[in-house]
Amino acid sequence: MTEQRWSKARTFIAGASSAAVVLLAFLVPSLQDQWDRHETRLAVDRYVSVGDRLLQEGHYASAEQSYNRAVELAGYQRYDLIEKQLRARVMRVYEDPAWHGRTPDEVTEADYIYLLEVQRAPAQARERAATLSAYGVYLAGLNRLSDAEARLQESAALDPKSPDPHVNLGNLYDDLHRYTDAESQYRAAITLDPKGASATYNLGLLLLARNRPAEAEPLFRELLAQGGNDSDVRSALTQSLAAQGKPAPDAPVNPAARRPLRKP
Repeated sequence: MTEQRWSKARTFIAGASSAAVVLLAFLVPSLQDQWDRHETRLAVDRYVSVGDRLLQEGHYASAEQSYNRAVELAGYQRYDLIEKQLRARVMRVYEDPAWHGRTPDEVTEADYIYLLEVQRAPAQARERAATLSAYGVYLAGLNRLSDAEARLQESAALDPKSPDPHVNLGNLYDDLHRYTDAESQYRAAITLDPKGASATYNLGLLLLARNRPAEAEPLFRELLAQGGNDSDVRSALTQSLAAQGKPAPDAPVNPAARRPLRKP
């Protein structure tokens, strides 16, 4: 190779080397950034998956924590994750199994209103119905009973296959001494979900309080057959038997220890 050609070659090689250095300077960080984004997306998906499972299992506070972490990792522009986060939060009214139980301080009415606004699509009818039912429980806890009734009725109309708003309406009508309406709602819930413990238990308590222990007895027996030796149900069965002059199935449970299992 002549000196002139070698000089041209060296110039070309030097230029190519410089271009390669510049390219690598931009390419390596870009590849690392893409890898980091990929790993972040995987972590977000894992947290969302865990949150979905916890929400399905009724562990609402833990589900909210999982969604919180997903939102933090993904950034606060992921409105789909914020919606999941709020769904878990509003369902926390069910954490206390007692009707009119304590509502977590983190749950606010604004959460329900916001979530209902974003659940207006027909495809989200079931999710909206569940939110409305939980909203009814929240309002009942604030003693806004007429508002609670309206939300629960709206929930029942929106998702006719869900027993939850009927259980909650039964509890509400029981509070309002509308016992016939309460019984009707509990029976509607049982029709929709024959194995639903809350509706069966609450109906049994209602019948027992209305001096109908013979009707209450088989309900409590059915629950014991389904769920084992629950002390609340066994105590209620003992009371229904005593009201009929029948012997208790075993040593009675202290009635003061009963817990109202009044949530769907």
